[in-house]
Amino acid sequence: RKSDGYNSFNNLNDFSLTTTPTKGKSNIITSLNKEEEISAEQRALYDYSSDIFVSEILPNPIGDDSQGEFIELFNNGTREVNLFGWSLSDSGGLKHKISTTSSALIIKAGEYLAIYRSQTKIVLNNNGDSVYLFQPFAEKPCQTIKYERAAEGNSYNYNAKENICETTKMQNDNNCWIWSETITPNKANIFIAINHPPKVDFNFSDKTIVGQPVAFDSSDTFDQDGDELKFNWDFGDGVKLNLPSPEHTFTKAGSYVVVLSVSDGQNEIKKEKIIKVPGDNNDVISASTTDKKSAAPVIINELLPSPIGNDAIAEWIELYNP
Repeated sequence: RKSDGYNSFNNLNDFSLTTTPTKGKSNIITSLNKEEEISAEQRALYDYSSDIFVSEILPNPIGDDSQGEFIELFNNGTREVNLFGWSLSDSGGLKHKISTTSSALIIKAGEYLAIYRSQTKIVLNNNGDSVYLFQPFAEKPCQTIKYERAAEGNSYNYNAKENICETTKMQNDNNCWIWSETITPNKANIFIAINHPPKVDFNFSDKTIVGQPVAFDSSDTFDQDGDELKFNWDFGDGVKLNLPSPEHTFTKAGSYVVVLSVSDGQNEIKKEKIIKVPGDNNDVISASTTDKKSAAPVIINELLPSPIGNDAIAEWIELYNP
């Protein structure tokens, strides 16, 4: 147990490994310097190449995650590298040796090596995680890759093929990493731009009356790729608008086919719904109270309930004779 003035309820934060056992005495926390304990002959067994990188991560495969998850390494050098002593870890912090024998895993120059969950024992989080690569006996990772939520069947790839990033940026620049639906374990990454059309839906208020504004809500419309969307409404009465969630006033009673068209720049998807607009006698005013034969319907067309300034002076109601 270490004494640091903090109480973490007898968990791992309260204890530390030590190379100095002190039975019946006060604890002494000492650690072994691994660099000093390894002889030159022993160090010769390990390869500290700076050419090994993580190139692809599959956190959420289709099917059984325990069978399909993998972390792929790439040898960017000109000679083969022995991965004996190399380690991987995730946000959990526990290191997992890639190979425990000196002849188990050799990665040749320019080749890729997919290491599956059954080998690493690392459970990648589908909601976001980090992957760390360590050289033998290193305390700090030589590469850190952080990813956000992983869609099923998508792998996270270093975009070396497009030459948009320098090799040195492979270690820490997530701008050089993109998701791909083309999974390539033990092979060079392939990027096929697959566009998903937007999912379109909209709703409107149940109570609709002629001459009164109706609110249309398209907040349930979304695009899986995060593309910018353009909205176009056709209310079936000759009026068209391009706002995401507009209001519209129908000036005549009847049934109207409302069409919302949404485009992500590559695909346009339409959604149609029928809205029934009943009349309201309170909204119909005779043009003449003395001559019923010449009477014409007059409807409320626009209202200004909250003007800038004095409401008592600036509020108004607009009538319309269609």
